[in-house]
Amino acid sequence: MPNKKILIIDDERELFELVKIRLESQDYEVLYLESAQGALQFIRGKKPDLILLDIVLPDKNGYDLCYEIKQDENTASIPVVLFTAKSEWKIKMDELCKFVKANDYISKPFESQELLDKIKGLLEA
Repeated sequence: MPNKKILIIDDERELFELVKIRLESQDYEVLYLESAQGALQFIRGKKPDLILLDIVLPDKNGYDLCYEIKQDENTASIPVVLFTAKSEWKIKMDELCKFVKANDYISKPFESQELLDKIKGLLEA
């Protein structure tokens, strides 16, 4: 059985490297994009099993990208977990996730086990 593919879209390279090491230790295949540019086409082609998406990207709002992913019939079924570092947004995250159809969110900084639990729960659902 092939490894599950997880796409991380985040402009923080250091965060990506740390998450990648943790995910690969759990036998996930990790893909990476630093921006939203070309993301939808990339997702259609690579067909990741789950997407970890930062809200603040250099070229597009992560909410908008999530909504686009969920509106596209080729990518709508892929679970999306939003990353947020903005503490003032945490109160509204449940509402925002519903609006853009994200499956879940995680606040930065986070414990790697919390992230792994969310990923496992979504991939096994």
